[in-house]
Amino acid sequence: MFKKIILSICLLTSMFNGFSQVEPQAKTINHTINSKIFGKERKIDVYLPEQYVADSTGKMIVAYVFDGQFPPYFKMTTAINDYYTLSGTTTLPMIIVGIHTEERWTEFTPEIMKNDTLYEPTNQLMKHLEQEVFPLIEKNYRTEKFRFGIGHSLGGTFLLYSVFKENPLFHGIIAASPNMVMNGDDDLVKLGKNFLKKHPNNNSFVYVESGTEGLMEQSFTQSIQRFDSIVKTNNFPHFDWSFNKINQANHMTTFVPSLSNGLIAFNSKWNISEKERNNLKLADSSSLEKQLRNCFQNQENFTKIPMQLTVTNVMKVNKQFEEAGDYETAYKISKFAFHFCDKDNSVVDKLATKSKLKSYIEWQHFMALTMKAKKESELKNYQVAKQLYDQAFKLDVLNGTFMQRIECLDAYAMCNDKEGAFEQLRLLAEYFQLRGSASFVNNPNLVSLHKDKRWKKYIKIIDTNNPK
Repeated sequence: MFKKIILSICLLTSMFNGFSQVEPQAKTINHTINSKIFGKERKIDVYLPEQYVADSTGKMIVAYVFDGQFPPYFKMTTAINDYYTLSGTTTLPMIIVGIHTEERWTEFTPEIMKNDTLYEPTNQLMKHLEQEVFPLIEKNYRTEKFRFGIGHSLGGTFLLYSVFKENPLFHGIIAASPNMVMNGDDDLVKLGKNFLKKHPNNNSFVYVESGTEGLMEQSFTQSIQRFDSIVKTNNFPHFDWSFNKINQANHMTTFVPSLSNGLIAFNSKWNISEKERNNLKLADSSSLEKQLRNCFQNQENFTKIPMQLTVTNVMKVNKQFEEAGDYETAYKISKFAFHFCDKDNSVVDKLATKSKLKSYIEWQHFMALTMKAKKESELKNYQVAKQLYDQAFKLDVLNGTFMQRIECLDAYAMCNDKEGAFEQLRLLAEYFQLRGSASFVNNPNLVSLHKDKRWKKYIKIIDTNNPK
């Protein structure tokens, strides 16, 4: 007997209720470093998200937030990233480290000399990170090799400067309203241009946003736009640069939207690119393996994490298509994973894995067919829609399919296939709990079903099992 599937009254209500029932596991640890570089104590705060605490073996990338001595910056960063990760968005959970800074101007601002040396305090901060902060974090916490930086204003300036180095401190950054003008000239713009020309294969992720309000912010934005034009004109193929201008935002209101947008953009980069997704979408069965291998190699180059062609990694890609609603491509990738399973030495229990993959294949095939059918039905191509629904329902997938069975009724009724329509109504009445019958009774496309005695029978059951 199939289990009854209860339709959630409100997804968001359920989600937030679920959050309130879970004991918060995230925690913040404060460290004091007796810095030999600065000759005094320095402080950092380490935020461990719930997922890190719950998993005793998994590694995470680390995001270093500058101006950590200002609690709102640090708390907003942890809260926004937690919001995305815990609400089901695919943003990566991160260990977040707040770097306390005592003298922002001298520590963050590089004075670029003719010989391209650094102003000493900035050099001290870089050495402090490389020799004291990074080793502490990487020794005491489970970290990936990829380092992420987040900074606002001069913090963003420091991060941009740190990227334009032979061995950059960070592999990806979010810089909100950075100052690229420096000493009244586009010093950082020139440095970035020269660096990229010497290192065309640099594949850093750099996300920058700035505002339009206020003379200072306008000056910053204009210099960033000049660098943006240089990047686009020279077409550096691997440098992942993004710049967005936030209208009506001033210097202090850019941080939150920049952080939010930057985290989402970074997550997209961390997975597979739009171009790679399109290549997978267009690939046939003979070229799919090659495209997947290319994706994993590109991911490995960027994330610094080994990415082999395995069933596990293939299904991670599969999930991205499923979450995007592209079940047709997800179905194709699941079938590849099923056949590749026998070659994958990392799979311990091949029989159990293939059984699970078979379920994925059936579900994604069902969803691909019904989504096509829905589009045809909306175009009033009811006969084509009915044929697609027939194929989908022959897959014998029931759990979680109430919406597809509601949507198919138009096609069956308009094609005068009463047996097909009432079979779906029967399933809706007997195996699902719906919120009443109004959507059926008020649907003009179903009028032809009203005179059949089965109509009242199933409508009554649907009204009876309406959850209170």
